[in-house]
Amino acid sequence: MRRHAFRSLGEVLRGLDLPRHAAGAGALAAIQQQWARCLPPVLARHSRPLWYRDGCLLVEVDGPAWATRLRHLQQSLCQSLQASGACPGLSRLRIRVRPPS
Repeated sequence: MRRHAFRSLGEVLRGLDLPRHAAGAGALAAIQQQWARCLPPVLARHSRPLWYRDGCLLVEVDGPAWATRLRHLQQSLCQSLQASGACPGLSRLRIRVRPPS
């Protein structure tokens, strides 16, 4: 049987790149603010950006109908988010429907 060594919380935290994670959280907050400005209010309430990486923004929506509406606006949204500076290099949205709770 393989045994794993336990590490203290301090050891685990020292291994993380916390400044990079904090910067990513700040960038996501800026994206979320701009997101609300770029969309009609009803669509903004039913969608939320989750992460931005390598030119792709993952967005979660409340249902399939909202996903369809967002796909129709994808090109103009990408342009608006790029122009605002919130998502430099944004090339596509990845839309995920939130599973029912």
